[in-house]
Amino acid sequence: MGESILVIEDNQALGETIVSYLSEKKFTATHFLNGEDALLYLEINSPDLIICDIMLPGISGIQVAKRLKSRPKTTMIPIIFLSFGIFV
Repeated sequence: MGESILVIEDNQALGETIVSYLSEKKFTATHFLNGEDALLYLEINSPDLIICDIMLPGISGIQVAKRLKSRPKTTMIPIIFLSFGIFV
C-alpha cells in the first residue's frame, strides 16, 4: 500500500467516501468521526497526511491542529482542512 492518510470528518457518509476514494488510489486511509478519537489514534500512529474537517463535534479541527503542532511527534504531519457547509 501507499502512504497513510488520516481523515477526520464527522459526516459518516462523506468520511467513508473520502476513504474509499483514497483506497482506490492506493493510499491507506483511516477515518475518525471526531477529534478526540483521532488524537488518541495519533498517540500511537503517524500518518503521512491528515485531512481534517474544521467543524467537528467536541473539539474543532483547528483545535486538533493546534494540539498536533505542539507535539514533537506530530508537528511535521501536513494537515489539509476541509469544510462543507450551507451558507444562507
